Amino acid sequence: MKKIFHQLTATIMSTAIVLTLGSSFIRADGLSVEKGTEQITLTGSGTYTLEEDITIPIAIESASDDIENVTIYLNGHSITTDCFSGISGLANITVMGPGSIYTENEDAIDGVDVTVIGGEYTATGYIYGAYGNESAALNSSGDISISGGAVVTGPYAAYAFIGGVTATDDCTLNGKIAYYNPDTQSTTHVDSISEVVSSNAEENANAMFARIDAEAAAATATGTTTEVETTTTETVAAVDPEQANAFVERLYDTALSRTGDATGVEYWVNALVNGEKTGSEVAYGFFFSNEFINNGSSNEEYVKSLYEAILGRDADADGLAYWVDALNSGKTTEEVFSGFVASAEFADLCASYGITA
Repeated sequence: MKKIFHQLTATIMSTAIVLTLGSSFIRADGLSVEKGTEQITLTGSGTYTLEEDITIPIAIESASDDIENVTIYLNGHSITTDCFSGISGLANITVMGPGSIYTENEDAIDGVDVTVIGGEYTATGYIYGAYGNESAALNSSGDISISGGAVVTGPYAAYAFIGGVTATDDCTLNGKIAYYNPDTQSTTHVDSISEVVSSNAEENANAMFARIDAEAAAATATGTTTEVETTTTETVAAVDPEQANAFVERLYDTALSRTGDATGVEYWVNALVNGEKTGSEVAYGFFFSNEFINNGSSNEEYVKSLYEAILGRDADADGLAYWVDALNSGKTTEEVFSGFVASAEFADLCASYGITA
């Protein structure tokens, strides 16, 4: 089953103290619990029960490549943080009240599928994200389910990036609600749960993958046509060496964060001037070079680099979230790259340098 994965809100390096069953603050039923100075890390699917109030965030880590299924009983206790999500991770997260989660600058719960049964969940403040820099009490890349009289409060009470939001009548949602609308193929923002149209994350994800595959196929077809046309007209539309040089230097700067070396610049400029390579082929050479790969970048950093180098602008929030989630869910860097170089924006950028995309 295809799922949209969600990256952990933050990775905090700290000295961990491994706690065993019967620890003073979490009963873990034999599962791994590690407490550092700035976060508590839970590893493995299962049930965790709070034994006291907590003032640092809980991060869920995967023990394998599978998405974890984690249930946390608040057990009448609270989680209060001021800099990170209360609970976050690559997991289907179920939280059961009574109890509360309060965060000042992040989401209260951030996961794949998020379910809350009873309890109170409050998020305040502003963070970066697809929902306009406002935090969400419940933030999910999949589906959100709210029941058991839960009270959810935030600039966004619930935000489901690619799924739907459901709530029973006994619950209270204070704040806007965002869900994925398959009819418009975009996230819809409403003021009441009664306005939410039924939406399913798995179906939406499959449809999104189909669109990405179609875009990649179209990009391949377009590239073939362009190559033929270039062969026919290359003696007419000559590439100016200075413009080619500017295009290449720009890629060195935006993709590799350095000035081009003389040998490298000469190679790529000649390839463009002689019609041996198109703009997309040169860009491919940069983004899939050993240097770029060895520099290392997160999925978010990779997508931001594509926006800057291929589209010539900063990433917009919705686009960034879309492509990062595509990578997190299994799409390759090459497939995402193909989507960018097949865009009209890249064609316009190449045209401004007098080269073919």
